[in-house]
Parts: sequence; C-alpha cells; structure tokens
Amino acid sequence: MPAPRTRPTGWRANTSPDTEAPAARLTPAFRHHTMPTAHLVAPDGTSTAVPVRAGQSLMRAATQAGIDGIAADCGGCCTCATCHVIVDAAWVLRLPPPGDDESAMLDMTATPREAGSRLSCCIVMDAGLDGLTARLPATQY
Repeated sequence: MPAPRTRPTGWRANTSPDTEAPAARLTPAFRHHTMPTAHLVAPDGTSTAVPVRAGQSLMRAATQAGIDGIAADCGGCCTCATCHVIVDAAWVLRLPPPGDDESAMLDMTATPREAGSRLSCCIVMDAGLDGLTARLPATQY
C-alpha cells in the first residue's frame, strides 16, 4: 500500500482555483507572516536591527544575533538581571507591566534602573512589537 500523500511541513494551500496545477496552489506559510524586528542601541549609539521570531524573547534573539551588550547569564530564567535593556518611551506602554520577579531583579541591575528598564528575557515579541527600540546599558556587571 502506498504511503499517504502529505504536504511538506511549512506549506499550506492558498485560495487559488482548482484549475491551476497543484504546485501553484501551494505557498510557503512564511510568506504570510513577517518576522518582528527589534532595534538595540549600544552605549556608543550604534543601532542593530535584530530579527525576532514571534513568541521568542528579545533576550534569546539578541544572544543568537551575537549582541555583546546582553550577557544573559541565567539563560532567560529571570534570575540574573544581565539582560537589562532600557525600552524607548514610545514602546513602554505597549509592553505588559513587569511581573514581581522581573521588578525585583530590576532592582539588582549593574546600572541604575530607569523608567523604561526591563529584562529582555521577559519581553516576548509579536507582530505588534515590530520596530521596538531598546537601549543597552553601559554594563551588565
């Protein structure tokens, strides 16, 4: 008995008429979704655009992109405050407020806490945060 026919993972049918060839009715799912981008500004003013998968933390995307200003010693467990960022005022209200654990850790950052201070491990990106801008502190230690 032949194996059942399935579509490759990551593909879905679009709304093309059935008269088109089957290959023309399949489009990559990623074409329908844009990846949010965060802009991280180093202490020297250099801005780096970091692509972030929806549902991924800003900290994880920054470390994967090799951003030096994010140490992330605890790996994203909200226990070290070495992923401290200062979110631009235009974006602060778009984020949920910090939880109790994050707020307690922000009191232990190496640089003074500011109005937009957040832990990047607690910022979960989605399409609504596309373009988020955050400044990196001078040090994480």
